[in-house]
Amino acid sequence: MQSILLFDEIASHIDGKNLELFFDEISKIGMQTWYTGNDIQLFQAIENKALFVKL
Repeated sequence: MQSILLFDEIASHIDGKNLELFFDEISKIGMQTWYTGNDIQLFQAIENKALFVKL
């Protein structure tokens, strides 16, 4: 069984450059990761690397 990382509203707590670094480091883990957020613009750094689900 594989673990899943869940980060709730992480993008609203980290500035832009550090958020990009955070996304890069998390991607190196190679684990399924879920991010939640209310502003899709905060996730521009991973827009071509992620599947977005709008609920």
